Amino acid sequence: MFTELIDTLRCPNAHEDSWLVATSTRTQSRHIMEGRLGCPVCSATFEITDGEVLFASPGALRTTRVLDDEAAFRLAAQLHLVEAPQPILLTGSWSRAVAPLRTLVPNVTMFVGDATSIITLDERVSSLRLPVSGFPLATGALRGIALDAQHISDTFIAASARVLRTGGRLVAPASLTLHDTIWRTLAHDADVVVAERLPTSSAPIQLKRAPSAPLF
Repeated sequence: MFTELIDTLRCPNAHEDSWLVATSTRTQSRHIMEGRLGCPVCSATFEITDGEVLFASPGALRTTRVLDDEAAFRLAAQLHLVEAPQPILLTGSWSRAVAPLRTLVPNVTMFVGDATSIITLDERVSSLRLPVSGFPLATGALRGIALDAQHISDTFIAASARVLRTGGRLVAPASLTLHDTIWRTLAHDADVVVAERLPTSSAPIQLKRAPSAPLF
């Protein structure tokens, strides 16, 4: 886990939004390889093993397959990865895109959730095992998310809407139906749907009549 991204993480348990405190027993180039994250609100702890934050149990054996350059270029365009001031999140089988995206978009920072491919961790790539409650990330923290077929439950879709900034991009399987009050569909083909996070309406603001005479 890259130390500068820890501020983006949040405790996944059901309480007020809370950042996490990190302790490390082994680091490598500002990347915590072995350590622990702790929540100051509920005292939950989450292990960091081989650089991966375990919000859930470790996954199954991974493959060495990578996405071909054409498919990776298409994903970069769908997520609008030009300049990347905020991270993106790739889930499951989209972890195959990590290696080619490193080359195509050198400045992009990536979280990889429940990776199925073997990936190299560095200052641009951090790995998470995701809890069933969604994405343990701050509200509006991401500029793009790519969801695979294993991560299109109602919980993860709702979490995507929360952690994406306004105008952030979502790439998901074409079978997914998105609410048009939250998402604006930009493209749709036989494989994926590409959508943009719409602005969230603010709470009503009470208007008051100005006083007839100056207060001061």
